[in-house]
Amino acid sequence: MSELTRERSQLTDTVKALESAAAAAGAAGISELSRQADAEQTVSQSRLIEAENQCAAAQELLAAQNGELDRLKADMTKKLNESQQFQEMTGILGKKNAQIKDLRKRLSHYEGDAAESAGESGGAGTPEGGIELKEDDD
Repeated sequence: MSELTRERSQLTDTVKALESAAAAAGAAGISELSRQADAEQTVSQSRLIEAENQCAAAQELLAAQNGELDRLKADMTKKLNESQQFQEMTGILGKKNAQIKDLRKRLSHYEGDAAESAGESGGAGTPEGGIELKEDDD
């Protein structure tokens, strides 16, 4: 029996040693994983900062280009308005608008006379001075 007790004691010591070795290995593994995670986090943070810097630089460039575009548009509009062809076209359009107003006045004068004469001949109440048709009394 003493031999069994001794073997049992040895097995218990071996199990304890294995458990402590496994715990130490687990702690070392966790420590290594923690270091790797910290390194990856640092790399990710530096990439994020770099991407944010690139984004800010792109936004500044875009703002500068938009300013340049606005300035060029203003220059082109100024050149167009100052050009002889544009000024001549504006003058022609002004004359044509005046002619259209005059023609409308003259036309309204004639349309007024036509409506009065249609009213005397019994055509009142019809659109555009037309003749109103009556039903046949068959």
